[in-house]
Amino acid sequence: MSISQRLKEAMDGMSQYALAKESGIRQPTINRILGGNAPKFGTLEKIAAVLDVSALWLQNGKGNMRQVITTLSAADAADANVVPVTDKHGNLMKMRYLPVVSWVQAGEWGEAVDSYEPYDAEKWIAIVGNVGEHAFALKIEGDSMLPEFREGEYVAVDPAREVKNGSFVIAKLKDTNEATFKQFRLDTGRTYLKPLNSAYPIIDVTDNEQFHVCGVVIQKVMQYD
Repeated sequence: MSISQRLKEAMDGMSQYALAKESGIRQPTINRILGGNAPKFGTLEKIAAVLDVSALWLQNGKGNMRQVITTLSAADAADANVVPVTDKHGNLMKMRYLPVVSWVQAGEWGEAVDSYEPYDAEKWIAIVGNVGEHAFALKIEGDSMLPEFREGEYVAVDPAREVKNGSFVIAKLKDTNEATFKQFRLDTGRTYLKPLNSAYPIIDVTDNEQFHVCGVVIQKVMQYD
């Protein structure tokens, strides 16, 4: 993967103008990097800080783009929702704690988030990455998303992330009490929720007026608990 490809991945739809404004790096410089020209490391450090990625990874692909750090008790997380951390290469990154919610809570997250208090969650998952302030985590149940996602793993979900064809999403269907985890697919004018496990049926939600996406899955986390 080239530096241009890594920067595009890290930007994740962010415009050059927005990145230039937040990083203090001129837009023509960002455009040259996207064209394949490698800048000074100091320039990459400023860009990486905005995008919440490792500057070393951005420069040459070494190390992890982002790292999962730890889990935290509810009491501790309430006092430290966002913490600056450094990776093994010494790059400053931002760690954010996400509440692990139930599948019922996930389906109602849009209505419940404003009244949600830090101590409402019994467990928190810490991730490093660029996520919205209302992001949350879920513990995977069942095998409908095998082989990519296994029961017992956790996923980080961002309600503010744009849903694209192929995105993994948490969605709520009409007349259901809980949310479901599927892949969002568009095909010849129809909208589907597709399980990765072929043993489960594909759900056509084209005409489901009460179908809505609760959030886009942005990371997978494995915890041994």
